[in-house]
Amino acid sequence: MARHGHLLRALPSFILASLLVAPWAPLFAEAPTAGTEDTQVLFTYEVVNGQLDPHKPIPSKTEQAIHRKIWAAVKTFIPPALSGQVGRVEFFTTADGYDPETATDAYATLSDDSNYFILGLSADLGAAAFIDFDQDALEEYARSVIHEFGHVLSLNASQMTEGGDGGLKIDEGVLKRSAYLNQFYEKFWASEYPDHGPATSSGEDGDSLYKGDPNSFVTEYAATGPLEDFAETFATFVFEDKPSAATMAGKKILYLYSKPEIVTLRNAIRKGLEAL
Repeated sequence: MARHGHLLRALPSFILASLLVAPWAPLFAEAPTAGTEDTQVLFTYEVVNGQLDPHKPIPSKTEQAIHRKIWAAVKTFIPPALSGQVGRVEFFTTADGYDPETATDAYATLSDDSNYFILGLSADLGAAAFIDFDQDALEEYARSVIHEFGHVLSLNASQMTEGGDGGLKIDEGVLKRSAYLNQFYEKFWASEYPDHGPATSSGEDGDSLYKGDPNSFVTEYAATGPLEDFAETFATFVFEDKPSAATMAGKKILYLYSKPEIVTLRNAIRKGLEAL
């Protein structure tokens, strides 16, 4: 199963109707690409008024057409409240020495100034999904992208506080007590795994949590930490039918159903997927 990239820095529980799509025009000039250890960034774009503006190196017209088609497809199923927070898109391929079957499909990262998200998209899988119309590739790609926008949902700036009465501390700040991820952590991680902090661990720690109680997580990757658990739960919430509360994994999904604004996002995403 392909991996998702980690969210490297954090932004966060907003009311959907209050979100404004900011007119990003980030001047990232020669800023280094975000990437992950198993990806090689090929091309970068600024997102200006929702459209891709090529940066360096400049893709050919053919490549730009492919990239714009992939981005247009993403915007078809990701509502503006979420896609509008992306200020930069990086198209990448799998780095040498890594297996494309298990390598990263997408990632989400915050800019250095925390003003916008950087979205990484696999150029190869995107072309298979939206140029070659491979149904398996489309489903895999869509789930990976939705996972990353689960990070955007739970870690955008509206979820953070600068006061001293916040909740979970993450790399770049403190979540509001009312933040989606903070509530999720308090309900499903704080008491169950008191020795496990917010950091993501893809090694033995996450493996042991999953193997100890697989019914507590929607996927094995979800057990690597609360941030990834939330994003994986969000993707499952979007793709699958409403579960019962018989398992902890089911209760996590039902937590998202308790938020009407997140249900609205789910409906919009599912409607967009049907239009692809």
